[in-house]
Amino acid sequence: ADYIETGKVRFVYREVFFDRPGLWAAMVARCGGTERYFGIADLIYKGQANWVRGNTPAEVADNLRRIGRTAGLSADELEACLTNADLARGLVARYEQQSAEHGINSTPSFVIDGTKYGNMSFDDFAAIIDKRLGV
Repeated sequence: ADYIETGKVRFVYREVFFDRPGLWAAMVARCGGTERYFGIADLIYKGQANWVRGNTPAEVADNLRRIGRTAGLSADELEACLTNADLARGLVARYEQQSAEHGINSTPSFVIDGTKYGNMSFDDFAAIIDKRLGV
């Protein structure tokens, strides 16, 4: 609230995935369009410990489909998203470009004025931002 809502900082969320299930999760989140993206992504994050436990890739994909259906997506919508090769290629290309540009190799990662940071407390995060803002 002190930074984004006041316009002092611009927050840009970027998807990061290191494997096929992570890519599939990003694709399911995008199925709902921009209006529902973060709601679906939230369900995916909250259920991650469960949906990744599939014994096969097909089970993992089915677990993600269940999350999508919980979010109100139809089976047809989910299938169209999960089989959209152009979407998959575009997401991977974007991730690879951003990863190379900023050295993203773990989550969470934050890029502040071109410098990458890893996980940290809010106080440490605020100190970095305040220093950049000259506060």
